[in-house]
Amino acid sequence: MDRNDIKTKNAYAEKENTKAFVTDLSHQLKTPVAALDTCFSVLESQTLCEEECAEFYGRCRQELEGLKTLLDALIRISYMEAGMIRIVCEQAVILDTLVAAVNRIYPKASEKHMEIAFDYDSEIERMVVLQDRKWLCEAFVNLLDNAVKYSPEYSEIRISIQKQVSFVRIEIADQGIGISKQEQHKVFRRFYRSKDHRVQTNSGSGVGLYLVRRIVEEHHGNISVRSEKGKKGDNPGSIFIVQLPNSNLTKM
Repeated sequence: MDRNDIKTKNAYAEKENTKAFVTDLSHQLKTPVAALDTCFSVLESQTLCEEECAEFYGRCRQELEGLKTLLDALIRISYMEAGMIRIVCEQAVILDTLVAAVNRIYPKASEKHMEIAFDYDSEIERMVVLQDRKWLCEAFVNLLDNAVKYSPEYSEIRISIQKQVSFVRIEIADQGIGISKQEQHKVFRRFYRSKDHRVQTNSGSGVGLYLVRRIVEEHHGNISVRSEKGKKGDNPGSIFIVQLPNSNLTKM
């Protein structure tokens, strides 16, 4: 294949990717925009009591917050896909990055009286991994945020860290609603949201796990999920597994 063919092929792939992105984005925007239009139409009817007005203003605020979350995530993804965000890695203790993520999500967990527990051997305390701490922390925050959002009050999130020969394995296990086997390979797609009504009734953009996957892949790692939904009751939980290359170095 000559250079012109390669350019043509790349241009076509970029065009198709842009088309898919616009289609997905349009689909994601339809629901909140339609909900806002309905709320404003009802409010303009001038037949509502004060309590009803407050309810619809609250719905408007909820939809606007959802749009803000979606736009913030889209900006991060578009910057990363355009190469405007560079993953700059350095040797850093993986446990420190996880603790930083837990500290950011702890207030939300505390509101639901949830515990976040660690499980690791003593050697993990000094184990370093080649990483961009800011972006890897962002990935763990997204995983923990989902765990908190879809888990019941007074439940536990357990973070397990294991050192393997060529990689470090991090498991984030919750006691939430779980993910069906049919959807487990779809949740890391851009804009994908589960059809489960408990997911649909929670605010979300469908880009959080996609962003996590992109960040982990930029670190030459991989991410997967395991869940037994349908076999262990209403809250079987999920385990998100992140594997990152082991630099075989320890912090001095």
